[in-house]
Amino acid sequence: MEGDNFVLPGTDRVPSLFAASCMFFAAVAGKPVMELADSLLLQALPGLESGMPGSLFYSVRSIAYFVLFLLLPFTVYAKRKPGISEYIRVKPLSGKNTLLVSLMAAVGFMLSLYAGGLWCAGIEALGGRLTPSNSYAINGAGSALAQLLAVVIMPAVCEELLFRGSMLSAWEERGSFRAVLIVAVLFTMLHASLKGLPAQLISGIALGCAVVYTDSLFAGMLYHIIHNSLTLIMSRIASGGESSQTYFEAAGGTRGIILYALYAVLFALCLVYLIKRLRANNPAHAHGRRAIKGRDGSVHENVVIGCGVIVALALCVRDLLAIIGVTG
Repeated sequence: MEGDNFVLPGTDRVPSLFAASCMFFAAVAGKPVMELADSLLLQALPGLESGMPGSLFYSVRSIAYFVLFLLLPFTVYAKRKPGISEYIRVKPLSGKNTLLVSLMAAVGFMLSLYAGGLWCAGIEALGGRLTPSNSYAINGAGSALAQLLAVVIMPAVCEELLFRGSMLSAWEERGSFRAVLIVAVLFTMLHASLKGLPAQLISGIALGCAVVYTDSLFAGMLYHIIHNSLTLIMSRIASGGESSQTYFEAAGGTRGIILYALYAVLFALCLVYLIKRLRANNPAHAHGRRAIKGRDGSVHENVVIGCGVIVALALCVRDLLAIIGVTG
């Protein structure tokens, strides 16, 4: 039924798949644009980066990216579509759902941590070269605030508006659960990091399930904030450790890798259980939308999403070349 897909008879889905695809393309294309802008700015003002405390320059740059290439396109579109909040599930989150989503985020983070460790150890075993994760130096309140905005708040808000808001709603014409998987893959591609692939794919699926089962976009934002906060804390803790260790050595050798695998299975089972509890805690109408039969993508939709995917794949290939040592 159309009503099961947030579409009233005689109306169009908001956002349309074309509009959501345009937003995705803007987000992907914005990455090389910001890199070029960084290069030009640092050439024009060579002392700019060194003159800022801690990682303030890159924090401000990250905030600018989210504002210009994710938040601004969505805001411009939303102003022209005043009813968009209903379609993208801008609805309150109950106390019980808040607790379950918070637990999901903590468990999902641990699953991502162990699955990512196994993945990175495997890449190194195949001869890949992995660079250490970014460790953001904090120097003063301004640097700490900028880092909080850049790493935790802005990604959680802007990426959820794009992916679990606009894109999930648009792709639900193919059915909610197919949409969750498609959007999770596109979410992973946006980050263009082979090293972080397991964490991003796991998070993308869990975020989609959280939003679909609670019928609230705030569930995705909450999960995202908790996950990114834990990532930032872990990055700060790890920055004082031994940076020359491989992932295999950091895990504790063969015995540690086996334990990583067991922990990953354990946390995966816990995450599935929490998702089922979230589903059981909510009414049937929030359990996903059926696909609208006979809906094929238009040429414009396919071209735009295709361009976005091509740019994302190019960024992934660049990352792959760096891992195998072809580029620096």
